[in-house]
Amino acid sequence: MSVIGVVEDGKVVLPPEMQLPTGTRVRVELLPPAEQGPSLAETFKDYIGIFDDLPQTWRATTITICTAHRRNEHRLRGHVLSVSMQELGLTEAAAGDRHFEQAGFKALLL
Repeated sequence: MSVIGVVEDGKVVLPPEMQLPTGTRVRVELLPPAEQGPSLAETFKDYIGIFDDLPQTWRATTITICTAHRRNEHRLRGHVLSVSMQELGLTEAAAGDRHFEQAGFKALLL
């Protein structure tokens, strides 16, 4: 079996669905870095600034999501985004990420 995790604070973190009993022997093999795509700001550059009638809370939400993206804080970004989506009553996400499904949304790109 092969599972890919990430190192956080010097420890290997596996996907949440991967539950291993204490004492399970594992082998760690270093992989090449994942390719970095364009930043969130680069991806949405054509849309930045065109919506000037959004609530003030959305400005703070957007700043939090973008700065978390730059700092690679995926959990914070995902949490802020899912809370904002729930507040708007959204049920679907244009995403290919199972975390959206775990948060109760339909991920349209899976």
